[in-house]
Amino acid sequence: MTTLDLVRANLGRNRLRSALTAGAVALATLLVCMLLTMPAGLDALLSRVASNVRISVVNQAGLVYSMPYAFAHRIRALPGVADAMAVVWFGGAYEEAGRVTFPSFAVEADHVAGTYPDYGFPPGVLADFRRYRDGALVGRATMERYHWHPGQRVTLQSSVWNVTLDLRIVGEIPRDGNPLVWIHREYLDQALQAAGRSLGIIGLVWVRAENGESTQAVMDAIDDLTRRTDSPTTQQTEKSFFASFMGSLQGLLSVILAVTALVALCIVFIAANTASLSI
Repeated sequence: MTTLDLVRANLGRNRLRSALTAGAVALATLLVCMLLTMPAGLDALLSRVASNVRISVVNQAGLVYSMPYAFAHRIRALPGVADAMAVVWFGGAYEEAGRVTFPSFAVEADHVAGTYPDYGFPPGVLADFRRYRDGALVGRATMERYHWHPGQRVTLQSSVWNVTLDLRIVGEIPRDGNPLVWIHREYLDQALQAAGRSLGIIGLVWVRAENGESTQAVMDAIDDLTRRTDSPTTQQTEKSFFASFMGSLQGLLSVILAVTALVALCIVFIAANTASLSI
């Protein structure tokens, strides 16, 4: 009897133990392979959902600091800019007062199509969004989560602006996994004016350059435009913008990889010990 025959005979003597040992090794290998491919998966996700032609413009002091609304008009007039859309955080809560379960923003309805031509909005949806002051575009993920549908009316309460808006869903944002809700900036402004206030600020401007070659020139022009103002800005491409948010995951991912490698090593040692005892 050869060594291989002896190993095969002992492994078959207790099939359950052999199956559990093989399963432990396979599970450890699977975990390590899945986690090793996560960085590449994040890069692929960014390449699919983000664009290097779209540029984010935020206050140099940070995303939570506002900018004058006039910046949006001045940026649209710059050479190389195809379109730009001003965005301000609305923070609307649905069902549970004060608890925000999805991101909602007030946007310029007239500039959605020019800033996001790659999203593939049906023309009728954007026409309705411009037509109805109380219109709302809802991301596919939020639509599915709350079982909403076009034509339905929903009420969002914002603790940021202390207003409650009744909205008409005119369509969805056609991107899988998108949780955003976009409402009319003008509708929010009118609600604030009725309360004796006004909306003269923005938190972010999304700018679409005419082509990839003009992206850097547009970023430099925006920097020159705002450098000597009270609200200097910082610019980066959409891909870099979202990558900076995911950057915090890299450290966590490294820790998870290290722990997983140690667990996998322990499982291999345990499986090897069990196999040696069996043989």
